[in-house]
Amino acid sequence: NLIRKEVQSPIYCTGYSLFDDGRMVVFRHTTDEATRVHPMQVWQTPFTSAEFAAQAPTDDSFLAKVGNAELVRGISSAYSLVRLVDNADPDRQTYEDLIRGLARMVDSYYWLDHEQVGFKPLIAELSRTAELIVDEFEKVVAFKAQAEQVLAEAEERYAEVTRSISTSELNTVEGFLKALTGLRTLRGELISKQETRYIDLARLQALDAQAEEHFDRVTRECVQFLMRDEALGPLQRDLETLNGDIEACEKVAEIEPLRTRLEALAEGLDLLTEVISGLQIDDATARTQILEGISDVFGHLNRV
Repeated sequence: NLIRKEVQSPIYCTGYSLFDDGRMVVFRHTTDEATRVHPMQVWQTPFTSAEFAAQAPTDDSFLAKVGNAELVRGISSAYSLVRLVDNADPDRQTYEDLIRGLARMVDSYYWLDHEQVGFKPLIAELSRTAELIVDEFEKVVAFKAQAEQVLAEAEERYAEVTRSISTSELNTVEGFLKALTGLRTLRGELISKQETRYIDLARLQALDAQAEEHFDRVTRECVQFLMRDEALGPLQRDLETLNGDIEACEKVAEIEPLRTRLEALAEGLDLLTEVISGLQIDDATARTQILEGISDVFGHLNRV
């Protein structure tokens, strides 16, 4: 038990005698009634007396010269290291203790490298492996810190996008377009962040589910808004104003700012068409009506 660093089942008995050669005679009784036969057990144990061990013959081998006491201490140290290796839930401290224990063992027992023992190459391999694992633990700590930072950025980004969706802004095409585009971009970012090692995947998926709920809600409100007759009216009026500004131009230099405004409107319409095409609109008539309205605006834009 001292060598293996573990507790085995004890020997229950009424009495015992331990002899110099390590034999132990155990007496136990199974009943309180008188009996003529008393069962005895004879065990051979390693607990010999010092005098008996000193008188025991040796084979003059290398291990015999090292001595029983020294060998027992070395085996006990080896079992201690085995327990660290077999740890079911190791951490960085476990492997650092293992590295120090391996170094102490090499320093304490000169005979480990002898051909009759051959432990030293194995200890060197264990030490190299443990050092590599410690390096991996450092990488894992760095990865986890990075994952926490990515998650914090995702939560901050989610809060920023959802705060920017103001109910007062969801009464114009530009407001809906900004909200839908922001939510779609947010969902793409949240999905891509799920590839980050050691990130809290459950928390990230919960944020994505909440963003999806926001997107579906804004989608429904956008469809209802675009079904109105005057939903795209502001865009038409912007184009009419822009057309009037173009007709009033007298120099080429005055055209360039108007061209920029026109390109911005065209880009917004392209994005609006893409968003509307991707919306889940059950009513085909409503989808057609909305897309026809956008096509009319495109026609006006092309004329301008």
